[in-house]
Amino acid sequence: MAAGPRAFPQTSSGRADATHYHVLYSGVLQIRFAMLVKTTFFMIYFPNCVLTFFRYGWVWALIPFRAIVLTAGIFGIYVLRKARLHVDDRTPPSLLYQLKQRIFCKSYSRILIVYSFYVALFLFFYCREFSGLTVFAPKKAFELYRLNEKRVSLSVLALVDAAIFSAYYCWFDLDRIQLSNVKDDPMQEVLRSVVPSITLALKLSVLSILSFVTVIYPSVRSSVWIFSLNIARFFTKFNKEHELHRSNIMGPFPFPIFHWFLFTFLLFFSWRMANYMFNIYLARGSRHRGKLISEKSSDPNGSLITGLRSTKRLFTKRTAFQELAYIAQNDGRRRDNIYRDIEKPTIWSQICSECISVVTDMRNMFSLDKKAVAGKTNAPAASRPPIQPTPSSSPTPVTIKPRKDNIFVSSRASPVASVENRVLKSVQDPQAVQSTVVIGWLDQLQATAKAWFKAANAYREIFLKHPISIPFRWTIERKVARLASNKDMYSDAVTALSYFLDYSLAEDTYGTVQHDIPRIMNELEITMTALEKFQMNQPLEPSDTAAWLYRESAGKPIDLPELNEIYDITEEGFLRIYQRFAEYLHDIPLTSNVKQRCQSYAAQF
Repeated sequence: MAAGPRAFPQTSSGRADATHYHVLYSGVLQIRFAMLVKTTFFMIYFPNCVLTFFRYGWVWALIPFRAIVLTAGIFGIYVLRKARLHVDDRTPPSLLYQLKQRIFCKSYSRILIVYSFYVALFLFFYCREFSGLTVFAPKKAFELYRLNEKRVSLSVLALVDAAIFSAYYCWFDLDRIQLSNVKDDPMQEVLRSVVPSITLALKLSVLSILSFVTVIYPSVRSSVWIFSLNIARFFTKFNKEHELHRSNIMGPFPFPIFHWFLFTFLLFFSWRMANYMFNIYLARGSRHRGKLISEKSSDPNGSLITGLRSTKRLFTKRTAFQELAYIAQNDGRRRDNIYRDIEKPTIWSQICSECISVVTDMRNMFSLDKKAVAGKTNAPAASRPPIQPTPSSSPTPVTIKPRKDNIFVSSRASPVASVENRVLKSVQDPQAVQSTVVIGWLDQLQATAKAWFKAANAYREIFLKHPISIPFRWTIERKVARLASNKDMYSDAVTALSYFLDYSLAEDTYGTVQHDIPRIMNELEITMTALEKFQMNQPLEPSDTAAWLYRESAGKPIDLPELNEIYDITEEGFLRIYQRFAEYLHDIPLTSNVKQRCQSYAAQF
């Protein structure tokens, strides 16, 4: 490493006092969240303003009461998303386990409550626009009130819509957010998301209406009507005929279907747009208003290091690694600042350690080697030294004479002992006939149990081969998705390492980065080897019959796209370093495995 003056002097105290990356990122997220709520308000206000203008006039159109209330309902959805936000993939091992973990759980109940709150607000404003959807049916002055079944059915449909979308929300794990590198304006992305939202809303609306008309409402109609009457009795009085029978004012068949479909479509569209917009604004990544997040700190590199080490804040750590990859590829000024830092510990050494830690964690997830249990030895018992007897202090051992009589019989037997002896003699069998019978029973029971287990195993294999067993199968695809839950962060780490080494040949004046070439190439080579072993010896579960049949028929393991993606990322980083330093590798102390892999790539190119 060449010595020279520091172009960008830094002190250790400056690093210690660097603003934490999470503090900077939290301020950015607050600004983005405020922009999200503001955009949501205007997207609700302008359509309501137009509708109110034609119905009530321009004075009422300018009052944003309805938009404020509906935005408050959407705000609850945003708060729910913010509390449940995560960036890692949490794929369950099977469909049945996914159903149990995501639908039949407490989190589904919480999500349903939040969406039901918005349903109540939306139902109130929707029904106010139509005279036929009031709580009580229109009547003459001399008539008693009648409960409007149109409103009752629409209320039940609203709860069904909330349950369906909550299930969709949980099943597809909408809480997961993926950072984007899109530099377009957020409003342009919002406008592009309108068509996908309309398509999804139409599909969910058709599903909801069909299930509601054919199954749900016919089965609960009488119960819902009686419950609604009991509630309505607290507010008004009905005639006896109306109390016993439904109002039968559902009207012509197409009319309620139209309201049901329109109401359902508007609900699903607003919910899907709200989730799209949350992802658009909160997943903007590490660039904010043309600058990187760490650049807001007085010590950008020190703040970036704190973000890379945020193990308890995975969203912050993921964003920091995205920023690091951006710097390694696009920001020559920040790269030069990192190269020129020679104060121990250098910024580069800390960056390299954090990136290699991510690479190591990913490799360990796919490692098939079983480590020995700590605190236990694998050496056989015969190899251990024998225990030497302790010498006795007495010169001659004492001779013990054996007794011929029964030592367990007391000289003075108590009445209780006599009773015990008589009971034992009565149950004992001198010829051991009863013991032989018991042993025969046990052998027969063991044989029967083995036959039952064998038959059950045969039926189990037949069941697992049938398509009906698909929800019960623990598939290798789901396992790999769970193991590669942080593949985006892994991609950024490998990209950052490879590009820092790539540009170091022309920009690293002091050679700060280049002495880590053997270490980085060795880590990438070990990772590729581990991924290759995992691909060739996939740890299939016994229930994954599709993978077993494919392996037997095709003679090769099943293809795993996510595993291939991780391997391609690793190989791309390794090749970038190899091609850049190919002419210098003979002077670099590389391991034999790295040299062998480099030779194979040299033969290919």
